Amino acid sequence: MRLGRRTKDPDANPTTFSADWTAWLAKRGNDTIATSDWIVPTTPDTGMTRDSQTAGAQTTTFRCLGGTLGSVYEWINRITTVGGLKEDGILEVFITND
Repeated sequence: MRLGRRTKDPDANPTTFSADWTAWLAKRGNDTIATSDWIVPTTPDTGMTRDSQTAGAQTTTFRCLGGTLGSVYEWINRITTVGGLKEDGILEVFITND
C-alpha cells in the first residue's frame, strides 16, 4: 500500500512523518492498529535513521534524522491490527533543500 511521498531537508532534524490508516481499517470492519514498526531504509544508502516511533488506533508516526540530498528513501510501515491483520505501507521521503 502506498502511503504517499513527503519531502525532508537533510539538515532539519528530527523530522516527523505520519501515516493515516483510517480508510484501510474502515474497509476491514473498523479494526484498529495494535502494533506498528517503521522499518529504516538501507537503500539508496544508510543516511537516514529513526529517532522514535508511535502508534495510535488509526495513525502511526515516526521521527527521522539525516538523509542524503537528492535521494529517495522508502520507509516501510508494518502494522498488525487488533483483529490480527498484517499490512505493509510504503512512505517515500525525498531529500531536498526546497
